[in-house]
Amino acid sequence: PHNPYFVPGVPGARGRSPVPDYSYVPLNCFMYADDVALVGRPVDVHRMLKAVEVHSVLFGYRWSPSKCEVLNASQEDEFLLYGEALPICKSFRYLGIPFSSGGIDRDLLLRQSNTKAITAMRLLRDSGVHMYGFGLTAALRAYKIFARPIMEYGVAICHLTADIAKSLDDTQRRCLRMCLRRNPASPVGTVQVASLAGLPTMYARFQILQAKFVKRAYSLPRTTLLKVMIPQIEGFQSPYAWSKLVTNPLWRASRRLQRSPDPPPDPLKCAILDRLQAIHDQQRAEFVTVRRALPYPGWDPTLLLPCTTKERYRLIKWRIAWLPPTPSVSCLCGSKRANRAHFVDGCSILSSHIRSLSDLLPSPVLDDVHILDHVLNEFPLSFRRFDEKLVNIWRQLLFILREIDRCTSTSAFDPEPLPGSVLADAFDDHQ
Repeated sequence: PHNPYFVPGVPGARGRSPVPDYSYVPLNCFMYADDVALVGRPVDVHRMLKAVEVHSVLFGYRWSPSKCEVLNASQEDEFLLYGEALPICKSFRYLGIPFSSGGIDRDLLLRQSNTKAITAMRLLRDSGVHMYGFGLTAALRAYKIFARPIMEYGVAICHLTADIAKSLDDTQRRCLRMCLRRNPASPVGTVQVASLAGLPTMYARFQILQAKFVKRAYSLPRTTLLKVMIPQIEGFQSPYAWSKLVTNPLWRASRRLQRSPDPPPDPLKCAILDRLQAIHDQQRAEFVTVRRALPYPGWDPTLLLPCTTKERYRLIKWRIAWLPPTPSVSCLCGSKRANRAHFVDGCSILSSHIRSLSDLLPSPVLDDVHILDHVLNEFPLSFRRFDEKLVNIWRQLLFILREIDRCTSTSAFDPEPLPGSVLADAFDDHQ
C-alpha cells in the first residue's frame, strides 16, 4: 500500500524541476529515523525523488546524493537528486540488512554476521573475558549478550537451509572455544560447555526467534504497516514469503496448544520449553558429558554458586571431563589409571572421603551415576536456598575435587582457603 504524502507547491521550486507540479505524489517508502528507502517502478521512483527534493527545500534540509544508491535498476536509466546522478549498485544495506535484486541477501547477511560475531568474541577474549580471566560464567554471558545477537539479527525473517544452520552452529562453536581461551579453529568440543549455560543450537534459536516474530506480527495494532500487509502477503507465493514463516514448527505447536481444551497462559512459551527439552534429551542420549549433568536445559550450579577461582576451575573441568585428565594419568595412590571410576571406590586416598560424602546425602546414588555428578545435580542455583546440611555437602564436594586435582597433578599446590569457605561465609551473612 502507498503512503500518500501531500507536497504543497514551493515558490521557485518549479524553475529547478522539470516536472510541473507535485501537489500530490504517492510515496511508497520505508522510513526509520534518517534511513529512507523508496520502492517502486523506475517512473515512480523518478517522481518520488523529485517529491523528496521539493520536501527538503520546503523544510530547509538537504539529502546527501553521495550516500544514496539505486538498487535493481538498468544502467541506461539515470536517477537524479538535486541534478546529481545517483550510483547504481548490486547490493545495498538498509538498517544493517543487505538487499540485492532478489530481496534480502540472506547469504551475504549471514556471512557478515558470522564474521562480526567472531570478531566481537575475539575482542572480548583478548580483553580477558574467558575462563581463565573473568571466568567462564562471565564469558558465556558476554557471548549471549554481545556476540550471539549479531548472528541473530535479521534471521527471523529469513528462510534458513541446513547448510546455513550448520554455518551458524559452527560460528557458535568457535565463539564458545574462545570462552575457554582456546583457538576458535581447535577441535575442542563445545556441546558440554553450551549445556552448562543452557545454550541451544543456532538452528533452534532461529526457530524461536522466527516464532516470536510471527506472534508479534499477528498481535500488532491494525494501524501498523505489517498488520495491514499480512492479508496480501499471505496469498503471495514465494519461497521466502509469509507462508514459510507461519509453517515454523514452534508457531504451529503453539497454535495446537492454544486450540487444546485446556490451553496454557502462554502457548508459545510452552512450545519453546518443550522444544528446548527435546533438544537437551537428544544431546543427553548422544553425549555422555551432557548426560552426567542436569536433566533439563539451563544454567548449571557450578557456574553460579560462590567459590574461589580454583574451586570454579575444578567444578567446570569436572563437568566437561577435563578433571581427571584425559587420557588417564597415574594417581598419587599408585594406580596407573586415575579415571572417574577410580575415584569412586578404587583410590585409597579418597575412599574414606567419598564414604563421608555418601553419608551426608539424603537419598542413595544410582549405580550408573557418579556420586559427584549426583551431588552437583541436586544443588540449587542460589546459595540462599541452602541449609546447613547442603553447606556441609558443598564443603566435602570441593575438598574431594581438590584432592582429585592434587592426586593427578605433578606440580606443587599453593595454600588455599578451606574448601567451601566462600559459600559458607555468604550463607552465614544471609542468615
